[in-house]
Amino acid sequence: MTQSPTPEPAPMASPTQTAPVPAVKNSGLAIAALVLGILALLGSWIPILNNFSILLGVVGVILAIVGLVGVSKGKKGGKGLAIAGLVLSILAIAISLVLQSVYTKALDEVLPSPQVTGTSQATDSAKTDGATSAPEKSTEKDTGKSAATTNLAVGTKATLSNGLVVSVDAVETAVKDMTGESYTVATVSYTNTGKEKVSYSSFDWKGVDANGAANDTQFAVLDGAKLLDSGSLNANGNVSGKVAFKADTVTIEYYANALIDKEAAASWKAQ
Repeated sequence: MTQSPTPEPAPMASPTQTAPVPAVKNSGLAIAALVLGILALLGSWIPILNNFSILLGVVGVILAIVGLVGVSKGKKGGKGLAIAGLVLSILAIAISLVLQSVYTKALDEVLPSPQVTGTSQATDSAKTDGATSAPEKSTEKDTGKSAATTNLAVGTKATLSNGLVVSVDAVETAVKDMTGESYTVATVSYTNTGKEKVSYSSFDWKGVDANGAANDTQFAVLDGAKLLDSGSLNANGNVSGKVAFKADTVTIEYYANALIDKEAAASWKAQ
């Protein structure tokens, strides 16, 4: 009797293998924004250094926003990092601005800037020979920027409460330097009639245009001109030099403390 062949067992199906999902890398911009936000926040509490923190914060905000845009397209990961960087950067900017205002107010109270106590017109001989002798005392006392200390005529001397006498002795307009750039150039003088040493610098001065924009002094290469440097004056010391401003300057302002003063101590007409 013939036996039928035993049927072979059907092959077992192998388990289905799924392809591995590639990991999404975190956005490099999001990471950079977080790092900048942390650094900006740490520096925001430190006077002077928080100026740099504001710059870091602004860059951090920009990087965080660009990083979020990239994450939203699904190309990169790190949404939480970008949001954290954005929040920290904005917080650092806010803290820096608030503390700068607080520090400035505190310095104004602890170290009040000298105010103009009187003004006097230089004599004709002083204008001619460039003398910087102390002006006659004015009976008018000024405690801030007023009509007596603004738009002074060229040659007028302003006496401050610390004994320093400052003046704009002459103004030249449309002066070209060695590069061909045009400037408004003022000759300024300092005389220390007080007992304490006082400082001077070209950064004490600003030029204001017709639109009211105040600009710092400009770097100019004036042929043969004695440019005002920076330093200090002992009692009875005096110094003078030239300071360059933008060509469209109409008013020249003097700041007794250029770092913290928001208002000029005195100003002169440039045109």
